[in-house]
Amino acid sequence: MEALRKKEGFICDMDGVIYCGNRILPGVEEFVRWLYRENKKFLFLTNSSGYSQKELQQKLYRMGLDVDESHFYTSALATAKFLAGQSPCCSAYVIGELPSTKLTRNTLLSGKLKTIITTAFARQ
Repeated sequence: MEALRKKEGFICDMDGVIYCGNRILPGVEEFVRWLYRENKKFLFLTNSSGYSQKELQQKLYRMGLDVDESHFYTSALATAKFLAGQSPCCSAYVIGELPSTKLTRNTLLSGKLKTIITTAFARQ
């Protein structure tokens, strides 16, 4: 346990680790309080592109867990960041749910349409 306490940062999956269904899993509230109290860096990851960081923050808040939206990283964020690094100042044809398309559009600001096509759909 001491080795865990010495870690500077944590990356946690969300579904099945932080929550299951519509409830926070046992020990998570204490863990998050500890992260804040000890000033640890942390990210909650999800491969779901169907939610924005704000929507994920609100989802956990409704379950009783208050986490700043800056602590969420989605597959849509990762895709947008990757594409921006590959072809700066281009645009993309994005097929998917609103958070993915808005995020990618906002990241890949304007330019002529190139051959970048990305898709993202959440399984509901």
